Amino acid sequence: DDEDDEDDDEDDTKTLELLGEWSTGQAALCLSLDPNARILYAGTADGGAVALDAGSLVANDDAGSSSSLNPTTTIGATLGAWTAHEDGVTRSVSHARGGCLTGSSTGAVYAWRVERAKGEGRKVSTPTLAVKMIGHAAAVVSISTGNPRHVVSGAHDGTVRVWNAPDLSAADEDGEERGDAAGGGDVKKSECLYAVTGHTVWLGSVQADETRILCDGANNIAMCYDFSDDPDDNGDI
Repeated sequence: DDEDDEDDDEDDTKTLELLGEWSTGQAALCLSLDPNARILYAGTADGGAVALDAGSLVANDDAGSSSSLNPTTTIGATLGAWTAHEDGVTRSVSHARGGCLTGSSTGAVYAWRVERAKGEGRKVSTPTLAVKMIGHAAAVVSISTGNPRHVVSGAHDGTVRVWNAPDLSAADEDGEERGDAAGGGDVKKSECLYAVTGHTVWLGSVQADETRILCDGANNIAMCYDFSDDPDDNGDI
């Protein structure tokens, strides 16, 4: 009977198929997949960010292969790479409509416009820095864009902060591009709407949707906050 049980366990074991790998140049510390744009964003230990093609990551049977169990793969291409934080490590990244947000070990959150070119290869143009979101006093280790109107960030300063979602559209009303190439120029600065305190400095993750904020790092418990647009019906979030 024991042997039969072991055989059943082996039959239930499934092995995931490795479809491909990317080289990020430096240690990748965080990932975020944009399922609509089919871009995988990675933040790296040298303060960089990388945009990777998730759309081309598919398995293809090789007709010349001796075994159909060993398909060849098309590895996703690197669409673009840039320095997101010159003075720190990129500790968190989150995709957003029109681009992505990166969190630094120094406490800054940057919002980037990322535009993908048309045609074969569809590389991304050099991302433009749209907004600097300044407020955290330690490494920003988690960013959530699950609420379409607001960004929620968590950091090792023990705070969860709420910000207005930045506009990452590529052009303004007169058709001119906004923002400057990675790292410089006159960009908008944003202050947080409010901060939620009471967490330990080991706060590690935040998640948000249109009605809730969830986070950890509060003395071995996870916490859930009301994140309704106007819970008190007083006109304020």
